[in-house]
Amino acid sequence: MWKLNKLSKLTVLAFIGLCIITGFFFFKIEKNTELPLSSSLNESSRVHVVTLHEDGFKPQDLTIIQGDIVVFKNGLDKPFWPASNLHPSHTIYPEFDALEPVPPGGEWSFQFLRTGVWNYHDHIRAYYRGTITVEAQ
Repeated sequence: MWKLNKLSKLTVLAFIGLCIITGFFFFKIEKNTELPLSSSLNESSRVHVVTLHEDGFKPQDLTIIQGDIVVFKNGLDKPFWPASNLHPSHTIYPEFDALEPVPPGGEWSFQFLRTGVWNYHDHIRAYYRGTITVEAQ
């Protein structure tokens, strides 16, 4: 095994720390909290609304076209956090994640650029579930 003196150990730890910090800033995904500018939409893009109520998402299942936007509205008196499955990691469609709670009466929008069937949930109360099916243009 390699023997490292104290200065070498500190250098290795500093390098690892620098790599972690650099990776954080390099791979950071920005939150999509506003509707995209109209220049990023094609002529057929539409906006759909899904609202979370006490009895679940309405509509619970939604079919849209690639490039459409879904606005997730909070109809509860407590925050909610829309995110793709799997709970709690949100790794199936990681960009489809509000990354923070949406306050009561608030909303968060997401433009679906990937086709597929995307199951999602409320990260805070995972029993609230829905599905967005995105079809090709």
